[in-house]
Amino acid sequence: MRSDELYLRDILRAADDLTTLIQGLTVVEFADRMLERRAALQALAEIGEACARISTELKARHPEVAWKMAVAVRNFAVHAYFGVEWDIIHATITGDIPPFRLQIAEIVEQEFPSNLSAGS
Repeated sequence: MRSDELYLRDILRAADDLTTLIQGLTVVEFADRMLERRAALQALAEIGEACARISTELKARHPEVAWKMAVAVRNFAVHAYFGVEWDIIHATITGDIPPFRLQIAEIVEQEFPSNLSAGS
């Protein structure tokens, strides 16, 4: 069984990938690029899957994090692919992912301070 720390680091990595992926792309450009769209859904699915596997105890210590919403986005990305509205995905990546990533980074700092050099 993987540790919470590894799942949190998975979230950070996927969030960083999303930021890099969409950097400089308008909503229209993003919607027109199949590879970026697919990669974005994969990264969102990874975030949601990792959130689903975080221990109940860690989630209880950090109720400010939208754990359930991240899982819901994952479920939507995986199961409702043909109903995806790319403007909403773009807005999620540009508006919601940066503060979410910051929350996760703060949790890593608080929960695993001796492992900061392990990378994210």
